[in-house]
Amino acid sequence: MTGQQSRFGWLSRNTLLLALASLFADISTEMLYPILPVFLTQTLHASGSIVGLVDGAAQATQNIVQGFSGWLSDRLQTRKSIALVGYFLAAIAKPLTGVATAWPTVLGARLLDRFGAGFRSAPRDALIASSVEEEDRGKAFGLEGAGDNLGAFVGPIVAVLLLISLQLDVRWSEGDGERRDGGQGEAFAGGEARDQLVELGAGNLVPGFEEALLGASAGDVRPVSITFPADYANEQLSGRRARFDVTVKEVKRKELPPLDDDLAIDSGFDDLEQLRGDIAEHVLAGERATVEAEFRQAALDAAVEGARVDLTPELVQARAREMWERMLQSLSHRGITRESYLRLSGNREQEVLAELEPEAELALRREAVITAVVAAQQVEPGDEDVLEALAPTAEREGADPAELLEQLRSRGRLEELREDLAARQAIDLIAERAKPIPLAQARAREQLWTPEKAEQDAERRPEGEHAPARLWTPDR
Repeated sequence: MTGQQSRFGWLSRNTLLLALASLFADISTEMLYPILPVFLTQTLHASGSIVGLVDGAAQATQNIVQGFSGWLSDRLQTRKSIALVGYFLAAIAKPLTGVATAWPTVLGARLLDRFGAGFRSAPRDALIASSVEEEDRGKAFGLEGAGDNLGAFVGPIVAVLLLISLQLDVRWSEGDGERRDGGQGEAFAGGEARDQLVELGAGNLVPGFEEALLGASAGDVRPVSITFPADYANEQLSGRRARFDVTVKEVKRKELPPLDDDLAIDSGFDDLEQLRGDIAEHVLAGERATVEAEFRQAALDAAVEGARVDLTPELVQARAREMWERMLQSLSHRGITRESYLRLSGNREQEVLAELEPEAELALRREAVITAVVAAQQVEPGDEDVLEALAPTAEREGADPAELLEQLRSRGRLEELREDLAARQAIDLIAERAKPIPLAQARAREQLWTPEKAEQDAERRPEGEHAPARLWTPDR
């Protein structure tokens, strides 16, 4: 025992201070680590195995360092300094956990904390033993142990009281109290998504969401507080406040190359002027193809409008469901799930299906008219038609069209291609018999009054206002 210590009966100053240090160190430790698994899994989106890895590595580090620190304190005979270093390392490790944006940072902070705990343990015990008489060592170690156990009991209680009284989340930040579901802190359907691509400036998200992500870097966790618009499609969320914790995984920026001859040469042209000419030619060809496709579609829709096609509601609903499933399959290739699409669009699945029904009905009517034309005109594509249709594909793949034809026949897909060609040829027949009119005449027709337009105008007209008398001139 060092006789220079001030004494309170059997209790030395070192023993009292070390007991108090153990008490407050354990309070701070137990305030943090009981909620650490929740922080890792819900805030940082780590898996359960990561939680086990963090805790197991931390405990192993403490056990290994503890033996080393005992040997070191005996060798250097500077037990107080080593113990103080251990307490200091543990103290600075805890704030690091609170600012972590990814689980490796939490792992590092936890390892540092347990390193400090193990580093101080043996020198602290040696200090206690040397600070009291041999017959009082049991009471001294009991007092230090009581500080440990009391801290372990008080720490979680303090943490719970802080979370409840201050209405804090596991991670506090400015904007808390405006958490999910209007400040109640409750998650809502469609409020969580992973691996989503967000293009800032595209205007595809709720107002305020993109602005909150400006300046973010990879690894940042941004709390985004927004208010859903009053006219939001999901009535349960319209006009309500919500908060999202967004983890930024990667940031990309669109960069356009300089418009010069170097760009043209890299693209396979002699100079910029030649590149411009090629682009203009392709744009013109694309516009011509678009006009032709629109004319063919308009001719087909005119034929559909004049045809009588009886469809059952069940058939229309089945086609709408089929279109919805195809859309989901296409979205999945871009990493967008069903839940993510519904959340971003603000619609329920039944609402999406209802919106698809008019398009589904039109598609069925078109198919019925095409089928009738194929039967009436006896449209039967031959092998020459098939070879002509396969020529572009064969050229791209460097294959012979005849070989592709035989492959389709062997796989049982030739008839599917013939049916598709028959539909195209039927539309060709319809388009050939359609009469194009000048643009001015088309615009004039749009201005003509019809009973159908009168019904639409009546729906938009203020109550009590009467429409002027008009003359209807059919077939003009």
